Amino acid sequence: MIYEYALTEDDGLVVQRWPAMHLKAAGATYRTDPNQLKFTCRQLYAETTGLSLRYNELIFDDCASFDTFDEFTGTYCTSAHFERVKRVVIVQERYCKMHQELKRAHGIGEAYPALSVEIRCDWLAERTDFWTWFTGGTEIQYALCDTFPEVAAPWIMSMVQSRRQTLGYRWIVNPRSFQIYPAGFDEESLRLSAMEMHLGDIEGGLDDWVAQCKKWFQEGF
Repeated sequence: MIYEYALTEDDGLVVQRWPAMHLKAAGATYRTDPNQLKFTCRQLYAETTGLSLRYNELIFDDCASFDTFDEFTGTYCTSAHFERVKRVVIVQERYCKMHQELKRAHGIGEAYPALSVEIRCDWLAERTDFWTWFTGGTEIQYALCDTFPEVAAPWIMSMVQSRRQTLGYRWIVNPRSFQIYPAGFDEESLRLSAMEMHLGDIEGGLDDWVAQCKKWFQEGF
């Protein structure tokens, strides 16, 4: 109980690979090993090494988060230690890499079925334009669940289906261990963006689309 109290970080641990692979507490300014107990004596080293992985979610948040995950699980963290990890968060940074990286995320879900995996789409956030929200969000839902939002008009369904045929993607993941969320949401900014793009009278209704985007943010895709 003492080890769990001492080694648990409120916001989890960030995995970074520059200048060398290491863990640090989320929000920490300096690259300090989050487990300082293991430097006290040999007994504490033996008893606490690897426990930070058990008590914290791991966050992979850089410009190559999936590469960092592969390197961490492949070379830095032994399989015995990684079995302690219960939850990881991987930031998916760019829309242009969405299909490629969601395919990799699907592979992670299959390789580690007991691991809780959250993908945060950094390109869907408070300042993201309305067009990206409703097209990108619809595309993710269709790729993961094979369904469309109730507010989606026939033309956007056709557009997303054509894109699937062109790119050849289709992944339906296990919702019990795998979730994808937008990184942030701001209703006022979303409405303003729709008006600036002359989409205030979008088919399906702006209010309903804003509600759908909010639901994606709160509940995931």
